[in-house]
Amino acid sequence: MPHLESSAAGNVPAAGDVQFVTPGVKVELCSLHASAGLITVEVAAPPWRLSSPGGNTRGGLRQAIDHAIEQALESRGAAAPGVADETDFDQALSDQLYRARLLGAGGLLICVPHLAPATNLAGALDADDSAVLRWWLATVADRPVVLLLDEANRSVGAYGPPTRLDRIVKHAYLEAAKPPSSAAPEPEKSPPRPAVPVSIERRPRIAMAKDAVRIVKPSDGAPVKPVGTVTPAPAERQLLPLFPRPAEPVSAGGNGQEGSRDAGPDWRMCANDLNIARGPKPLTMVERLFISRYVPLLEAVGAGAADEAARGVAEQWAESFARSYTEGFSAVRVTGKRPRMVLDVPQLVSQIGRLHGAKSAQLVLVDALRFDLGVRVHDRMRAALASHATCTERLLLWAALPTTTTVQLDLLAHGPEGLASRSPPTEREESGPPRGRATPTFRRVRIGSRDLMKLDWVESRLRDAGPPLSERLDAVADEITPGLVAFAKSLAPRTLMFVFGDHGFRMESRDLGTMPARWGGASPEEVLVPGFAWLVGDVH
Repeated sequence: MPHLESSAAGNVPAAGDVQFVTPGVKVELCSLHASAGLITVEVAAPPWRLSSPGGNTRGGLRQAIDHAIEQALESRGAAAPGVADETDFDQALSDQLYRARLLGAGGLLICVPHLAPATNLAGALDADDSAVLRWWLATVADRPVVLLLDEANRSVGAYGPPTRLDRIVKHAYLEAAKPPSSAAPEPEKSPPRPAVPVSIERRPRIAMAKDAVRIVKPSDGAPVKPVGTVTPAPAERQLLPLFPRPAEPVSAGGNGQEGSRDAGPDWRMCANDLNIARGPKPLTMVERLFISRYVPLLEAVGAGAADEAARGVAEQWAESFARSYTEGFSAVRVTGKRPRMVLDVPQLVSQIGRLHGAKSAQLVLVDALRFDLGVRVHDRMRAALASHATCTERLLLWAALPTTTTVQLDLLAHGPEGLASRSPPTEREESGPPRGRATPTFRRVRIGSRDLMKLDWVESRLRDAGPPLSERLDAVADEITPGLVAFAKSLAPRTLMFVFGDHGFRMESRDLGTMPARWGGASPEEVLVPGFAWLVGDVH
């Protein structure tokens, strides 16, 4: 259980530094970096009031830092956060730094208070808080983030990265197999080393060692011996400290080649998190579970990688979602308290356009564009439009019930007022898209006082049985992306093209394939759809 150690304490850190400071020095540094364009973020002192039910003081460091950053950005009028994977620390920080740059700021100055109230009886942070702190210490190496730790935190303990169980078992077995020695050797004593000075011109890069923080000089890359006794084994920077990636796959066929690595969370972890996420949850928590747990689990189930128990967990979570949304939709229509919905797209596009200085806006509705299909389309568009447009916002939208095109178009035309005045939903409303189109083509649709371009190809392609789900989604994404890319390239510079879905669909697997798609229900695949804002113009 190593203790945090400081680099130089007397130098003024540049963007990308970490330092222990006294209250007096902290005030001076905050003033200095504020004048340099950094946004000061004051993290609340523990105990923290966690939003999760039954939350306690420990294990809330990440939420406390994230909440402090969001408060600092909101107080300065920053844009709303985009949709991000709750397990991807790097993506969330990128979004926050991007919104800070829109305000003209150069980075963040995060002030961490005394953490003693969040420690255990041994005076150490728990595993989760230690992992969060390790991640931030590694992040300042390549991000415009200054981390100021209260001087009192020098004596706070922190745990190192976890070690795989098979290595612990192997080490314990080898130690037990060693013959007993007559005399135990004295531990080697290393002389104390003076503190390494840190200069602004030669800013050190903070890297993670096996079980401690070490300083690497940018000039020659040679590691400086860290304070204390550590094991000098290099380790990669951990992007997901609380939710580690799955273990490396075993080589197939003994040819020394590894299988493909899954960049997302393990399906077992997804199933476990969905299984324990029971009871009422905030909307933001439901959306994060859908993006980071439910969708990856569906991919694993469709690919045959997950077992039947995982399939049962996914079906149970979907049924609970559908039941809750169906029961609460009537209250949404009456009270007006609702999530961000498809009917809000015109208003959202106006806000995003003003935020990014767009001269005009173009709505593009892709019929039956559910979330996982939308992610595939977004990735293909990003590769094809790399030098022509950039995706400025990624949103998650809720479709009204019943989830059909007719209902969504009607609400897009009438806005939020139409949600309250509309008659109760029927069991089934057919949208009736055009049939028999040979190529993906757009048609102009009038909604209220404005027009949108509508693509009906997806819904038409899913009305028949076909191959497995992942294969079908990839094929449909390949078919519709060229049309969307060509349409984006035809728009004038500084035009905001907003691509979104009106509803999703469900598709059951049968005999190594999939049945025709169904929509109109309240399942998460049918209700939650993506929205992507593309700003057309020269991209630098």
